[in-house]
Amino acid sequence: MNANKYNAVIGSLIHAMVHTRPDIAYAVSILSRHLADPQPCHFAGACYCLCYLRAARDRGLLYRSEEMKQQQLCNVLVTAAVDSSFADCDETARSTSGFVVWFGGTPIAWECKRQPLVTMSTCESEYVAASKCVLEIKALNMLLNFWGVTLNNIPIHEDNTACIAVAAQPVHKQRTKHNAI
Repeated sequence: MNANKYNAVIGSLIHAMVHTRPDIAYAVSILSRHLADPQPCHFAGACYCLCYLRAARDRGLLYRSEEMKQQQLCNVLVTAAVDSSFADCDETARSTSGFVVWFGGTPIAWECKRQPLVTMSTCESEYVAASKCVLEIKALNMLLNFWGVTLNNIPIHEDNTACIAVAAQPVHKQRTKHNAI
């Protein structure tokens, strides 16, 4: 198998993922971990992803003004969701995290990456993912403020109860001493 061909395919998938296809972010994240030494099963996975894109070529990002107006009336123009796996990499024990930020019901920012550090618990893994999402929302909020749009109380959907408790009461140092700054 030709490693250069695999790298070119993954590069094309990354280009599609970054610009218009957040739905393949996790698959591309997993496939791109094997750029140095791709095996035939990795190439088969990349081909499967290309076949998926071909079958779903009519899907894309669509901004609907009606939905945006409805969300603006409810004062929820921007929402986000975040999730993380805990130590899903067998080699490094690092977690994979991702988030999606929606503007008017359509994704405008997304990320799916392996975390740069080893976390000690699911709570910490989810907290690291949520902090990345909050940074993205802060940057988006600065851009919207520049345009004269003010957003307050942007909801972030998180499924880990411990992470939600730590985010709501960050002064509980007893249970979060191991969290990095």
